[in-house]
Amino acid sequence: MEYLNNTPVASIIFIFTLITSIYAFNDNQL
Repeated sequence: MEYLNNTPVASIIFIFTLITSIYAFNDNQL
């Protein structure tokens, strides 16, 4: 957890990318 605490920006970018990829996958399924 120290990695996430030391790099909050990296965790935010990771979560944002994950959500974006899931949203894109769902959009393509439609």
